[in-house]
Amino acid sequence: MDAQLLQTLNQLVDVPGIHHLCWLVDQAWAPLLVLVLVVADIARRKTWLEIPAVIAAVVAADVVCARVLKPSFERLRPCVELDWVVAPFGCGAAFSMPSCHAANLFALAMVINRPWAFALAVVGTLARSVAGVHYPSDLLAGAVVGLALGWVARFVLNSILASRRRKARASRKPSASGRLPLH
Repeated sequence: MDAQLLQTLNQLVDVPGIHHLCWLVDQAWAPLLVLVLVVADIARRKTWLEIPAVIAAVVAADVVCARVLKPSFERLRPCVELDWVVAPFGCGAAFSMPSCHAANLFALAMVINRPWAFALAVVGTLARSVAGVHYPSDLLAGAVVGLALGWVARFVLNSILASRRRKARASRKPSASGRLPLH
């Protein structure tokens, strides 16, 4: 079933708009475009603590994916294993399971928790199978890794924010004498 879904997705690589999207996702500078979107969104919402949370989640997802899971699974890319796969932007040397693109994009989306980020994660992830460099199950595994690590980062971020709100409320409460505390 994995190969059948891959074949269906990989046939889309010849569609002009989809071809260009896959090319864009494959570029080394593509993460910079994502970074600009993320920083612009965070700046607009003034949620600055999301920046270290995003960095932590994406770095953790990338390390777990590339340094722990890929060497453990040692799954060859479909463009290496299957002669019918079209990989117009190159095949890549690393193993394919799980997809680090998927892990990183879903970790980012989980932390900032914005619909556009999840849409970007889905599109950017699917582009990897369309480009012939990942099986769909690689994408699913990467998405699960990213969502899990992004959830942890979001949980820590929410805990920090809740603690700050409690401290702020406590500093505004009247003292036992009924007066607001002096700071």
